[in-house]
Amino acid sequence: MKLTKQKQTKKMIQKQTKISKFIFFLFLASVLISLTSCSTQKKHETNKIDIKFIKDTVLDKKGFNRGYAVLEEIKVISSNKKVAEKLTNELHRISMNDSLTSYLPEDRLSQKKIFYRECLDVNDSYYCKYIPESYKILLKTTSFLSIEYKYNSFYNPDEYFKYAVFNLVNGERLTYQKMFNNAETILGFYNDNYVSEIEGYLTELNKDDQEELDEYNRYKSHIETRTPFKLQDLNNFEIVYDSTITKAKQLKFHYNGQGGVYRRFFQPGFVEFNIEALKPYLTKEFKDQLGM
Repeated sequence: MKLTKQKQTKKMIQKQTKISKFIFFLFLASVLISLTSCSTQKKHETNKIDIKFIKDTVLDKKGFNRGYAVLEEIKVISSNKKVAEKLTNELHRISMNDSLTSYLPEDRLSQKKIFYRECLDVNDSYYCKYIPESYKILLKTTSFLSIEYKYNSFYNPDEYFKYAVFNLVNGERLTYQKMFNNAETILGFYNDNYVSEIEGYLTELNKDDQEELDEYNRYKSHIETRTPFKLQDLNNFEIVYDSTITKAKQLKFHYNGQGGVYRRFFQPGFVEFNIEALKPYLTKEFKDQLGM
């Protein structure tokens, strides 16, 4: 009888020990999950990037507002200083204003005011050769920032456009080398689609009408003499998402044309591709970023 009680006591101790170990492991697991969650949240907060615009104008000597165009700069705000600095530099690298010597948005805005004021002191605003520029956010997700950059000279009524997509994880600009495993094939699709769009438009024109005949001759001459797009033109693009901003739908390549670096020659000014159709040509890194 005594031996039986000892066995029961031993079993109870073993059971309690197992329960204690189980409770300990549960506690340890909850602590690890909590630490992981905090680490993930902290990382998410660190990588959070906000974009804002800072603007100003110029007053003449009498205090009147003579700002011909909005003086604007784009500013990156993030607790991750390394990514913020990289993104700031990449954003301002697409600027066509070579007179600006700083990548800091506040300094650039001050320089713009100085250049414009100096111009107004000696010229009518129509003749000022300072280049006003502006930025427009087309898309912002946790992974990408898509920007339209617009600029023109004061003496030129045309507006010029450039487009760029930036990786918000590391602050780098997304280029064709990082996107495609066979960029030459994509470039071929791009050139072919551009020409076929114009050829389709030509078939719609009435050559018996003088105005439409002039239009026909202009576009016909353009596609016969144009310089085909080059690989670097693939960098002038945007990513288009669905209405819920959860899934990428298209890559839209904006093309250059007559008279300027990125002036629109033929409307709508872009060639777009369904991103699923391009999937075989996308790098693994880019597909991972897109969640494909």
